[in-house]
This record gives sequence, C-alpha cells and structure tokens, in this order.
Amino acid sequence: MVSIIIPIYNVAPYVEQCLQSVMNQTMTEGVECILVDDCGQDNSMELVEGMLTREGYRTYEDGTLTSDKSPLTFLILHHEHNRGLSAARNTGIDVAKGNYITFIDSDDYVGERYVETLYNAIEKSNATISACQHIAFANSEELIADVEPHDSFVLSGKESVADVYARLCRKECNRSFDAGITAWGKLFDIKLFDTIRFPVGKIHEDDAVIPLLLYQAETVCITSEQHYYYRKHETSITNSPFSIRRYDGIEATESCADFFCNNNEKDLQELALLRKKRLMCSFAYMAYKSGLYDSIPVQYKIGMLQFVLYLRDSLHYTWKDIIAFFNPRLYEFYNRFRCMI
Repeated sequence: MVSIIIPIYNVAPYVEQCLQSVMNQTMTEGVECILVDDCGQDNSMELVEGMLTREGYRTYEDGTLTSDKSPLTFLILHHEHNRGLSAARNTGIDVAKGNYITFIDSDDYVGERYVETLYNAIEKSNATISACQHIAFANSEELIADVEPHDSFVLSGKESVADVYARLCRKECNRSFDAGITAWGKLFDIKLFDTIRFPVGKIHEDDAVIPLLLYQAETVCITSEQHYYYRKHETSITNSPFSIRRYDGIEATESCADFFCNNNEKDLQELALLRKKRLMCSFAYMAYKSGLYDSIPVQYKIGMLQFVLYLRDSLHYTWKDIIAFFNPRLYEFYNRFRCMI
C-alpha cells in the first residue's frame, strides 16, 4: 500500500536512527522501504546493510529484502555515480509498488505513527495527499513533545497551494498550520507522479514540484500531529554558506508561476510571483553579505530601492543600520562626527 523512499548520501552519523524509526512503525503490513544509494564517500551503506542483517533481513532473487520479524520489506537500489537528491527520489518513484509514496530524508527520522497517521488521514478523508507537521531540531537539542489535542482539516488542492504560498510570503492565514512546501512529511497518491518528477541537478527541488503536486490533488488532508523530525545541521542547504546555486529556488518558483498562468490561475500566479520577489530580496541580502552580489544572475538582480525597502520592512533595519550595512566606514565617520559636536 505504501512505498517509503529514502535517498542515502553521506549520512553515516544519522542513517541508523532514520532506518530504526522506519522499522519501529506501527503500520508495517503492506509497506516497502526503498533505499537509494547515491554513491556517498562515507560508510553509510555499510551501516545500512549491517543493520538489516542484524534484523534478520535476507535478499531474494527479485532484490527484495525480507525478514521473519516484520512484514516491512526493503529494496536497495544503487546509482553508478552521485546524481543528487532529485535523481535518487525519481529512481525510487520509478520502481515503487505502493499506491502511495512518502519521502524521508536519511538525516531525519520519523515518529512511530508516521505512516499510520498519514495513511489513515488519506483513507478517512478520501484525500489525494495527506500531510503532518514537523519538529526541527539541532543535534544537541532536546525535542519538544507532541501536544494534544490534535486538529485536522481538508482542503482542495488549489486551496492548499494558496495556504502554503501565503505562509511563505508572511501573509495573514486563517489556519495555524499548513501542508508545507517540503516533499517529506507527506503521503502522495502515486498517480500524481505520472507526469511529474523532481528536477535533476537542481537544489530547492521541492519548490519546483510540491506546488504542482498539491494543485493537482483533488483534496489534501492536513493534520496538526507532529510525526516528522527534521534535523538542522551545517551541511543542509539553509545552514550552509550561501551559494549562487540557491537561485535554483527562484527559477523553480518562477516555473510554478508560469504553470499557474497557463492554467488561468491568476491568484496562484500572483502568490508565486510574490514568493519569487521575497526570495530575490532574501538571496540578494545573503549574496551581499557573502561577497557574491556581483555574481547574481542578471535576470534576478533587484533595484537598490527594492533592496533597501526589504531591509527596512522585512528585516526591520533602521536607517542607521542600512547605512552601516552598505558603508561601514561612512557609519563610523558619522558616529565620530556626532561625538565631536
């Protein structure tokens, strides 16, 4: 019924915790876990294979790994060379046997009721996608316990896209939680992937795909239950040093805006373009701080006035802060002059 897809690349410190959380699921009947080896340089796959062996899993002729201890089955796929997260997910999608697909990043882990909650949400509401909430944590942090009672609601695909973009653009939202723009933390009807794949060679791949998947879903069931544990660390995109590759996110959002325009969804197009504008300002700020401002792609450069307004209105810089940001020497001279008078 359910295929869990886990790309694996240089996650030796975390992969066993991820795999154990899958083995601990309350729902394992009719569930397969597809592990995609994306050719990392560490011993992640050795740890995976060792763990499966200890749990009594053995390989059959079709490549499936099964154990007498659990109905949960595994399948390990190997890339010939590193191809990236998108390609690894696509490889899993191509061989998945389940009616539904969920993605877990191998440096994260999930609560024991992750699959059961998402599956029940789809079944009870006759939805095409279900989504739960996540808890973000650093390696040294203690996790916040889930809080009762839980709430859930069902939206149309179009409404769920609007909710996600509104929250990303910091517009007022009627609900306290949404589906989110990540691939993980969701269960998808596999039919949604008949014509959609993750863009290979790009980062911010979720920005390019999730709005389209949500839009094409007839209904989306969103629960407030927190069953996905997202690990924040230095190698993640959002925490690593700024790179011009981050502009893949703007290109992805732009492609979604074009899609909504072609489908005569003007409201969603406007929200996607607003998201693009916010990303352009945010990335310009990070590029400037990183000394990469001159490397910004020409089509995504913003005017100085728009940049200054972003610093003032979104980051709440004062005019003194803005002067100090662009010209520290001028700000220093200004302070010395004030001390003299």
